[in-house]
Amino acid sequence: MKILSLFKKQLPLILLATLLHAISALCALFMPYEMGIIVSDGIKQQNATVLKECGIIMGILAVTTLVLSIITVRLNTRIANTFEKELKIKVFKKINSLTFEQFSSIGTSGLLTRANDDISTVRETVSNSISLIINLLVYYVGGVVLVMAKDKLIGIIMLCVSPIVLLVGYLLARKLDKLWEYGDKKTDEQNRHVRERMSGIRVLRAFDKEQEKHEKTAKATKEMVLSFITANRLSGLINPIITVIFNLASVIIVMVSANRISYQSALNAGDIISSIQYIALISSGLIMLSWSFSWLPHVGVCLRRIGEIFAFENSESEQIESFLSGDLVVKNLTFTYPGGGQPVLKNIDFSINTGEKVALIGGTGSGKSTLVKLLLGFYNAQEGKITFGDTEYSESNTKSVRKSVSVALQKAMIFQGTVGQNIACFSKDYTDEQIKEVASVSMLDDFLAEKGGLTYELKQLGSNISGGQKQRVNIARTIIKPSSLYIFDDSFSALDFLTESQLRARLNEYLRGKSQLIITQRISTAMHCDKVYVMDKGEIVAVGDHNQLLKSCEIYNQLYRSQMGGGL
Repeated sequence: MKILSLFKKQLPLILLATLLHAISALCALFMPYEMGIIVSDGIKQQNATVLKECGIIMGILAVTTLVLSIITVRLNTRIANTFEKELKIKVFKKINSLTFEQFSSIGTSGLLTRANDDISTVRETVSNSISLIINLLVYYVGGVVLVMAKDKLIGIIMLCVSPIVLLVGYLLARKLDKLWEYGDKKTDEQNRHVRERMSGIRVLRAFDKEQEKHEKTAKATKEMVLSFITANRLSGLINPIITVIFNLASVIIVMVSANRISYQSALNAGDIISSIQYIALISSGLIMLSWSFSWLPHVGVCLRRIGEIFAFENSESEQIESFLSGDLVVKNLTFTYPGGGQPVLKNIDFSINTGEKVALIGGTGSGKSTLVKLLLGFYNAQEGKITFGDTEYSESNTKSVRKSVSVALQKAMIFQGTVGQNIACFSKDYTDEQIKEVASVSMLDDFLAEKGGLTYELKQLGSNISGGQKQRVNIARTIIKPSSLYIFDDSFSALDFLTESQLRARLNEYLRGKSQLIITQRISTAMHCDKVYVMDKGEIVAVGDHNQLLKSCEIYNQLYRSQMGGGL
């Protein structure tokens, strides 16, 4: 229904294209009729007037068919292109509204092929569907009726041939569905291997695993190709088999007609010629139908795959945004990743008051970044609750949460574009003065002065700047957004201690009165916060300020000794 709704705006164009194509098909349908008159009444009777009149009529029919065909092709292309554009927009918006569980259930590679290859396949079907339906109705139904009008026996022969054609097409097509579906799955797999190979090229080369990854990609590609080749071979058999059947039918009709001409004056050469031409038109209609037998299984697979995206519920695009306060309370939070065995987070309790700077410290794998994903609504916890101000997450929505929270994620994502565009996240809501201000707070002044300012072009993933520069661009992007809570998820790790200290001082001044949650592994970052929560193995094991934790928490003390060279 989502896909069919895309045709509402184009209904006038579809009706116009259908009407023009029907007229064009009818013009082509009456050409054999005129040819029969030329043979029987013009050539046989040597009547020049009949030849001239029929010639003029056939010329008019041919020109009309040509002009209308050109117009309908342009209309069909316009309809199909508009459909493809709107469907891709809807799919892209839907993908961006998916939760992490929904997203991972299909995977990036599967979503890419659905949003591109599958939609393109459906688009081709839309482009040809009007001609398929009209040709089948006009050529087949009209052809059989006109043949029956000429001679009922020939019409009966045609009606007997049709079920054979349909049976052959059905038997071949029923094997195609699984082949297309398997081939599309292997396309997803091939896409995944290629993406992993491109994004992880440095790791693969460092560990000499290029050949192993290449073999996996080659295997998926080979299985995909074999599936598609087999499907195309079966599809390719339909057309020649049907052509042979109709050619045999034509031979039978000529033999029967020749025998009947000898004994019946009602059937003449013109009738036979026009009947054979009608057979060609009827075969054209049935060949179009046979095309649908070979192609529709693939289209059906593509529609099912696209439908899997629309089948996901709780689309964020329908949610209403509201701004929440900076008070955050987490109670008894427990979370297990989908398909995971043990909980990653267990009975998490912590709180942040408006204006507080709170640190969450722990070793690698302690669950810090997972907690951030829950706070952003990327996942839903199995137990416990999160309260933002006076509103529980269960009563709010992810759009409100993300409107009220600004986060510098652990991985500093840089997009292709200028420094200014990356800081503003390609939004037009911010002025150059605002962008320059947050760039200065993030200590990008020297970098911008050296590179020529905010118009300096960054390459994809920031391949032309250092890790520390990426993090500072990421931090500037975070603080330019007006929010109630600012989260910094290990976003100072690439900075040296002096730069981090200076940057933190600027941030504290700029974000004065705002809530801050700092996820870190560095004691030097946590020690200057109002409150520190210590995480270990998915649990909060201690809470307090720096001095209190040095005395009461062994884990915190160990981190301090290992990083700062002191402790109690």
